[in-house]
Amino acid sequence: MKTTIIITSILFLPLLIFCQDYILISFDEPRLDARLFKQKEDRSTIEKVLQDTNFILTHKFNQDWDDESWVNRWKFSYTYNDENNLIEWIRHTWRDSIWVNLSKYSYTSGDDKKPIESIFLSWDGHNWVNKWKYSYTYGDTEQPIEALTQTWDSDSWMNQWKYSYTYDNNNNWIELISQTWRDTIWVNSSKHSYTYNEYNNPIESISQDWDGENWQNDLKRSSKYDDYNNWMEELAQTWDGASWENEWMDSMFYDNYNNLIQTIRQEWNGETWVNFYNESGIYDDYNNLVELIHQNWDSVAWVNSSKEIYLYSPITTINQNVNRFQTYSLSQNYPNPFNPSTSIEFTLPKSEFVKLKVFNILGKEISTLVSNKLNQGSHTYTFDGSNLASGIYYYQLVAWDYREVKKMILLR
Repeated sequence: MKTTIIITSILFLPLLIFCQDYILISFDEPRLDARLFKQKEDRSTIEKVLQDTNFILTHKFNQDWDDESWVNRWKFSYTYNDENNLIEWIRHTWRDSIWVNLSKYSYTSGDDKKPIESIFLSWDGHNWVNKWKYSYTYGDTEQPIEALTQTWDSDSWMNQWKYSYTYDNNNNWIELISQTWRDTIWVNSSKHSYTYNEYNNPIESISQDWDGENWQNDLKRSSKYDDYNNWMEELAQTWDGASWENEWMDSMFYDNYNNLIQTIRQEWNGETWVNFYNESGIYDDYNNLVELIHQNWDSVAWVNSSKEIYLYSPITTINQNVNRFQTYSLSQNYPNPFNPSTSIEFTLPKSEFVKLKVFNILGKEISTLVSNKLNQGSHTYTFDGSNLASGIYYYQLVAWDYREVKKMILLR
């Protein structure tokens, strides 16, 4: 499994989320932010370092608007191993016309390529100094069940936070409990609970704080999606002690390639929604995000605030099988006729959300074999007709703008 690391920082809660072919290391409760993605893929992202287009992110530049021009602020540089897995990134700050070291992350993986440790360090002018360490524990699946945060006290690591994860049968993350180290024991701090729709998209998250005896409501986020499972809206509401009250709402817009090109946040003023900030994305011919502009609302118009510029490099060691999957295809099931089971194979030219369903001769849906995001390549699913009568059945593959139907025969 090729691992890709994604980093973000909002509320400084270290989380580690495993997806199909990348790793997300987050510092926020999970939420969808698809700025670098053609479709919904993860829960909270700033950097997606390995793109579906076989490019890796090498640098990111942050610039601020000074009313007349863009001024450098930060630069991020990414380092990879021979397998194109991210092993380090360094953040530089712009000072006196040069880039100066500021902080960095280093990642360590086990023999199975699962990250087991990440260390955050800061630059003291001469050396890198330890600040934070995140260690991860795994269960029977590839998903982590615990993350431990420790701080450096000049000669050893000291416990700070612990995060425990619970998943459903689809490996969806349904609960996160964070605890803080107090004296010699772990004490509850916050809890986040998640609900998903039939396509495994998170549609609601509820954050609660521990008051010493019970969990108390704090924040609720509700999400909506379009027919392509693009994340279209998120509504945030805070608990006032008796009911949920509107706080802010994000609305997302996409181009014809499912690239997220605009996010508008509005805040609730008690009576109506008022513009707050706007993000606009620009993509290259390979659908890589190359520029992201942030603007604030000044009550009349959008005003520039900051900008991010992304630089990429083509992956030099691409799996030879990649070139085999340049188009969509749905193969005839085998065997056909079949009794009682048969295999259905299809190929995808890129990673995206897929539905594979089976219908009877009257057009009634009788089985959903897959309804999820899959990687580029060949995929095979087995259809079991043990409980069905002999006859003609149809299977349909839907993947964004591709749709194909084939006939198969169950013969007892």
